[in-house]
Amino acid sequence: MKLPVLMGVLNISEESPVRHSIAKTNEEILTRASFLVSNGVSFIDIGARSTSQAIAGVSDEEELSKLLPAIKLLKNRGYKISVDTWSHSTAIACLDAGVEMINYTSGEYPQALLYKLAQKNAFLVMTYMPYGNPVTMRSQNPVAYTFENMEKFFKGKTALMKESGFYNTIIDPNLGIHHPLESKKIMKQKCNLVIEHMNELIGLGKPLLIHHCHENEHWPHTLAHSWRKFGEPGYIRTHNPDQIVSAFTS
Repeated sequence: MKLPVLMGVLNISEESPVRHSIAKTNEEILTRASFLVSNGVSFIDIGARSTSQAIAGVSDEEELSKLLPAIKLLKNRGYKISVDTWSHSTAIACLDAGVEMINYTSGEYPQALLYKLAQKNAFLVMTYMPYGNPVTMRSQNPVAYTFENMEKFFKGKTALMKESGFYNTIIDPNLGIHHPLESKKIMKQKCNLVIEHMNELIGLGKPLLIHHCHENEHWPHTLAHSWRKFGEPGYIRTHNPDQIVSAFTS
């Protein structure tokens, strides 16, 4: 079974709840990057502001002040980089800094971003986000998490991108960002729904990315079993690449 392409999380946002993924100094950033790549990661996914509901908003300026030095440091070491952001301005600045992928968690796709992606021939992870972004989501009513809603979202955004001449998209059904009114039971139901509809998600014609739910240790093995069934390697974003490799090779 071919391993998925792994995106390994490196958080330079100190407020991230996944403590072992945080790197604050250059030495810590390089140590974390080395660990990720030595465990099969192809893209280091850098985040500089947490989606945690307990955290107040962080400005684009503050986000970029953390991201750009880290990008330069890792690019100088030859690493491939993805940036996790919901700001199109941040995404554009990071593309100009040389990142190969944007892990985009906003529901808004301005033309300036799409043109920049096409210009740089970068990859875009298109996250299912029906709320605008993870901050504005907090004040909105929950949207039903269904395959039908995801299909409508992904087809609409894909059509928009084609108009701008951009095609390098990866679809993410979003198992990592949750509405504040969603219980842990609902989160598990979302994981099960993705497995149930994996064939239809793959059928949308774009590579599929799954966020590894780090709080649920049986999930990598369930995911590996499902991917073996459908024969689709795709992408996995994870804080723990060693768990994924173990699940796919055991």
